[in-house]
Amino acid sequence: MVVIRSYNYADVPPDELARARATADRVFQQAGISLQWIDCWVPDRPSSIVDRRSSGCNEPLRDGSEFVLRLMSSDRPVPPASTTRLAMGSSLIDHDSGSGALTTVDPALVTAIARSASAEYSTLLGRAMAHELGHLLLGHAHHSTNGLMRAIWSQDEIRGIRPAGWQFSRGEAAQMRQGLASRSRAAN
Repeated sequence: MVVIRSYNYADVPPDELARARATADRVFQQAGISLQWIDCWVPDRPSSIVDRRSSGCNEPLRDGSEFVLRLMSSDRPVPPASTTRLAMGSSLIDHDSGSGALTTVDPALVTAIARSASAEYSTLLGRAMAHELGHLLLGHAHHSTNGLMRAIWSQDEIRGIRPAGWQFSRGEAAQMRQGLASRSRAAN
C-alpha cells in the first residue's frame, strides 16, 4: 500500500478531486499497487475541511511507501494552448539515491490543457497525478516513448481520439512493485 498525503493548495473542488483520485487509483490498480489518500490540512484555505490535529499528516513520512502530493497552481501565467511542451507537474527526486517523496501538480495548467483539448478536467488531473507519482515510485525523471510515463501527451490522445495507453508499462509496474518491496524490507 502506498500512502499519499494530499495538500490541496489550489482549492480543487472535492468532487473533482475525488474523480481525479479515482482515475489515479485505476492506473495504479492496473499496476498492482493500491493507494491510500490522506487529506492534509492546508492553512488559510476555506475549503480545507480537514482537522489539522487529527489528519495524520504531522508524523514523519514512512520511507519509500509514503509520499506528498501538492496541488498547487504556480505563479507564472498559463502559456497559450499552442505551446507544444507543458509540464503539468514536477517531482523532486534525488538522482543519486533514486528516491523522492514530493510531487506537485498544477491544477490551473491542467484546467487550461483540458479546455484546449476539450477533455475531462478530473480525468486529466488524475492522469497527471499518477504520472508524477510514477516518477517517485520509479525513482527517476525519465520518460518512456508511450503509455502514461511518456513526456508528450497530444491533444488527440488527451481527447481520446487516438489511443494512448493511459497506464504504466509492464516493466514500469514491475519496477515500482519491486522498489516498494525492497524499501519495505529495508524499513523493517
